[in-house]
Amino acid sequence: MAKNMNLSLKVVSLLLLLMFTSTSTSQSLSPDITPPKNIVLVYSDSREGVYMTKDQLLPLVVYFKDSRAIDTFFDGFLFLGITGPSGGSYETGTANDKDWSWLLNRLLGSKNQVENLQDAAKEASKLLGKEITLKVIIVIPLPDPNLNFSERISKVRKYVDNVIDKFYSSNFENLRLEGFYWMSETAPERDKQLIKESCSYVHEKGFRMYWIPYFNAQGYENWKELGFDYVMLQPNFAFYDLTVQRFNEVTERIRKYNLTVEMELPMYTNNPNLRDWKQSFVIYLNASLFYKWNNLMPTSYYYANAFYQIYNSERAYYDLLYKYVKGTLTFNDFSKEYEEAIHYINGKATRNLLFFALPITFIFIISLLILALILKEGKKQTIQTFILFLKLTFSQL
Repeated sequence: MAKNMNLSLKVVSLLLLLMFTSTSTSQSLSPDITPPKNIVLVYSDSREGVYMTKDQLLPLVVYFKDSRAIDTFFDGFLFLGITGPSGGSYETGTANDKDWSWLLNRLLGSKNQVENLQDAAKEASKLLGKEITLKVIIVIPLPDPNLNFSERISKVRKYVDNVIDKFYSSNFENLRLEGFYWMSETAPERDKQLIKESCSYVHEKGFRMYWIPYFNAQGYENWKELGFDYVMLQPNFAFYDLTVQRFNEVTERIRKYNLTVEMELPMYTNNPNLRDWKQSFVIYLNASLFYKWNNLMPTSYYYANAFYQIYNSERAYYDLLYKYVKGTLTFNDFSKEYEEAIHYINGKATRNLLFFALPITFIFIISLLILALILKEGKKQTIQTFILFLKLTFSQL
């Protein structure tokens, strides 16, 4: 009898242990298993004008057509900043403690950035006649690399705790805290353990970790080992001297490493092969449709501050953005603009070729004429003149 009692107690204890473990595991995961499909980046920091009001956020929460609210727009909003009041960077780890506190208040303080989104979501709900719930992701700045590991991870944990406390104490009706974003766009060896521990802590709190590395960032191939839940790769086509071949390279990496992508659609371009940002905009849209990036989830979008300007001054591109986000965009919607962009790129490539080819052709012809003269005259002085001509010419190329 005693043996049976002991056995029964062990079985009950085991079942209770399994139930407790199961419950703890489920609580450590976000109750909504679906991440946001379309995440727009909202920049808010100490730089002048880098902030978004409720009215500026509203056209990204709800889509407007002829001043009428028609549909929902982005379902995810990622809040981040680059520069603190001291001039330090949240991305490289030079922001100081006061900068971190300032950012926390900037994003989650009373009457500030995230509250502006709540106000926009509330108004959008009234305009559309249905409740809208938006998913919010908050940046985690990179701690100072000069600190030791214990100090760095402690700083991250304290910051995460403060974000969670401030978010939930605000009682946002239309917002849900989805997770956190690792601000540094690369993962050098010195930061890998820090990233792993930070991801683990965020997961313990019941949230996801997001990352948007640049194209050749360190560590992106091993993103799962680092602990990230979703990684959106930057193509960087808009910012450097690159050809459209970059989009094929991006697609290969997406498939190889199971990544998603960032749509970089600012109102500027640093790519010298393009005339303006509009060409970059439609080339990204075409690449996404061609390589089927539009089927990836989640996708991040750079960036909300510019999209409001597009809404105000370039409504046709606002409409294209909405169609893309909603999955209704077709090539015919922007075929004219895309073909003009490609024609411009090809024309510039031809002009560049002629720019280098014509002088070389001219030199070649002159050289042939001089060579013919040498063969005819056979004079030593003429040969020396020809050699000097070649040296001077090629020293200038």
